Amino acid sequence: MKLLSITLLVTLLYACEPNPPEGNVMSQERFTKALRDSLQNANPQLTFSMLPDEANRIYIYSGADNSGTYITDEFYRNYLQSPADSIATIAFYAARLTKVYDEKKIHLPKVLPVIVPATVAEAKRNPDNEKIDELNVLQPNGNVFKKYNDDLYIFYAEGKPSAPVYVPVRLAEGQKIYTSVLHDAALANLDSLLQAGNIITKQEGIYAIGTDDQVAASFMLCSSLWNKRLLPVNGDFVIGIPCRSRLFVTGSHDQAGIGKLKTAVSKAYSNDSYPITTQLFKYSKDKFVAYHP
Repeated sequence: MKLLSITLLVTLLYACEPNPPEGNVMSQERFTKALRDSLQNANPQLTFSMLPDEANRIYIYSGADNSGTYITDEFYRNYLQSPADSIATIAFYAARLTKVYDEKKIHLPKVLPVIVPATVAEAKRNPDNEKIDELNVLQPNGNVFKKYNDDLYIFYAEGKPSAPVYVPVRLAEGQKIYTSVLHDAALANLDSLLQAGNIITKQEGIYAIGTDDQVAASFMLCSSLWNKRLLPVNGDFVIGIPCRSRLFVTGSHDQAGIGKLKTAVSKAYSNDSYPITTQLFKYSKDKFVAYHP
């Protein structure tokens, strides 16, 4: 119902601006402005603004307080896959983001961890708003996150893995849910998915973990997965997480496997809508660290 109502709203807002002719696309600035206008009309209690020289950021204000920032790079990449559906794409993201402001409570049994590259996490920070609050979490983009290593961050989200709604700091504050509690709940939920079915396959000499959903990369956080009975690799575990929907595994002593891993990672990274990194990682002391073979 929310998506339908916002779709109608976006259609009315842009009735005089039809989808661009085939072969033409909206610039990112125009796309971001359209999304901002849609969010503003759907959430009149808030203020959504842009700066003249920033085509990919929407700032959210509650009164005079900055509540966070949306970076539209990911949204715009998905729009470029089907430019003729601009109204539907803008409506989808407006509805997804509006859900954050409609939601009054975090449902811990539905929270999952989402792996985000450090470059994206750092870009989401608003330097004027960054702080460590009483919940001991930083506030990039108004969402709760935890740093995993120098290359990766963990965000927390509800909803379908393919369309996550990130947990805002303000909800965590309101429910007094500390990052450690949110993290433990998310990992327990993820582990349940891991135990639910056979998700380990072997493809061209390396292991692939997960399904076609957007949660595969997050399985790197499941400690129960990293044992030689499940994954009999030669040497230490080495993984690639090129995108949210892919997790590849081989062993550090398997040179042929390392080569195949690099090829698979490069291909998936280039072709997926939610790329993470081409960096490989090795399991060391119950955690993955950057690996340079």
